[in-house]
Amino acid sequence: MILLLGVGSVVFLVKAKDLFGWMMGELEAQVMESLPANISEAETLELSAAFDAVVEAVREDRASPLALQELQSMLRESLEGGPKRLSREEVQDLIEALDR
Repeated sequence: MILLLGVGSVVFLVKAKDLFGWMMGELEAQVMESLPANISEAETLELSAAFDAVVEAVREDRASPLALQELQSMLRESLEGGPKRLSREEVQDLIEALDR
């Protein structure tokens, strides 16, 4: 049993960055579905690029754990409670959090 747990832990550590990338892709899709109708194409592209930059930073071990924790909290708060439209201010806050 302990051997199985150890193997599982190693696999998780090896695949953690891929799992994070997948999770961020899913979160990005949810955020994109919640964008306000009046958001510009440039803002949408900026948001998408910010998501991509976070995934790249994690894969290259350049991401701050504290910034990732804050980002996770912000994403959870923005998306909790089911489908809703984000405000422009929430979108800008997400972009800023993703850029940290």
